Amino acid sequence: MKNVCILGSTGSIGFQTLEVIEENKEFFRVHSIAAYGRNPNTIIAQIKKFKPRKVAVFDVNTADKIERELNIKVLSGMDGITELVKDNEVDLVVSAMIGFVGLKPTLKALENGKFVALANKESVVVGGPLIRKYLDKIIPVDSEHSAIFQLISNSKEEDIKEVVLTASGGPFWKKDLSELKNVKVEDAVKHPVWKMGHKITIDSATLMNKALEICEAHFLFSLPVDKIKAIIHPQSFIHSLVIFKDNNVFAHLAKPDMKIPISYALFYPYRQQNNFSSISYMDLFNKNLEFYEIPTHFRSIKFAYSVLSKGGVFPTIMNAANEVAVDLFSKGKIGFLDIFDVVEGVLNSYGGKNYQELTIEILESIDQWARDTAVNLAMKSKIFKV
Repeated sequence: MKNVCILGSTGSIGFQTLEVIEENKEFFRVHSIAAYGRNPNTIIAQIKKFKPRKVAVFDVNTADKIERELNIKVLSGMDGITELVKDNEVDLVVSAMIGFVGLKPTLKALENGKFVALANKESVVVGGPLIRKYLDKIIPVDSEHSAIFQLISNSKEEDIKEVVLTASGGPFWKKDLSELKNVKVEDAVKHPVWKMGHKITIDSATLMNKALEICEAHFLFSLPVDKIKAIIHPQSFIHSLVIFKDNNVFAHLAKPDMKIPISYALFYPYRQQNNFSSISYMDLFNKNLEFYEIPTHFRSIKFAYSVLSKGGVFPTIMNAANEVAVDLFSKGKIGFLDIFDVVEGVLNSYGGKNYQELTIEILESIDQWARDTAVNLAMKSKIFKV
């Protein structure tokens, strides 16, 4: 039986991981859970249901509240979360916290020899050079990277001509630039295919999610940037393709259900039968599969290739600026298209040293600079709404 630590238990991936575990109780035990703390009632419900041995909450006030209500010890802050992943009883860490905050505990888990089911793409985008030495301990959870992971098993990098990530396109990929000017938050969070958390759904609408995944593929699979491509595939039935140098093409097909890659990561290196979005050959009958080029006015893709070509701190800057821009858009402070302007403005503003030898301390400093700069740029421009 595997003891599982879930970082981000109240998010979409965390919820679905718990559902997969609940259906496979004979194989897994929820050893510990961690969450940011925005949903204390959800954390309390999870504690009562799954009875984890340890709990950590990033927000100190929420941790204190849960501790008083349940009369249990609740660890808090980043130190509390990293304590969970270092526990000798933990076999697998599911890294599903959203954003930069997931980097430290993910890295700490890897440093302590844990296998990590990785759903926090931002930690790879920001800390890719730091986690590369631990690639043999990482099982990707993102559907696209889970697909690539399975497709290129035992393949050499020189045998791969191209890796192609597919994107659903979100709700707006068919719209031209003029139609995107007045997009509202409630429109941006209506994903046509996937059921995901708030931030990642908006990232899907801007295609920044795909930009982050291009960066993630570069670091996870040690692929040159020019071998990584992305296309629109509205049906989200093919999750990735690999084109080999002998012109054989491997494609990974599955219904759009995150429980499938979550289950694969939990059971790895074995496969376990499940009933999640079951598929048979009959599901292929009359299946219409479409593929399109990503419209150039979704500038996120350009940002991804740019920051990877520069390397160093630039992926961190892009990620931090985007996190701030999405938050400002979600609060009604900037418009949808302003997200691109904020990210590009912050990237163009950086004039400091482009460190190639990265440390956590350098990344934290650059991350904070980019966040402050993003807010300042937005407030000083005409786009900011008081």
